[in-house]
Amino acid sequence: IAIYAPMQLLKQCQFYGVRMTELAEATGFTPQYVRQVLIGERTNDLIYSATVAALRNRKNELLTALLKESA
Repeated sequence: IAIYAPMQLLKQCQFYGVRMTELAEATGFTPQYVRQVLIGERTNDLIYSATVAALRNRKNELLTALLKESA
C-alpha cells in the first residue's frame, strides 16, 4: 500500500470524484471529521484505508470505462 501525504489524499479525492459523504457513510464518521483526517489535522486508520480503497476502485472504474471506449 502506498503512503499518501494528507493533502495529496484530499486533492486526489477531489480530482477523481470520491465524495466525503460516501467516505463518511462507509466509515461511520461525519464528513467534517473525514476532511480533517484527509488534510492531516487528525489521524484515523479506518478513514485512511477506506479512502485509499475508494481511490483505487475509482481509478479502476475510470480505466475500465476508458478501455471500453477505445475498444
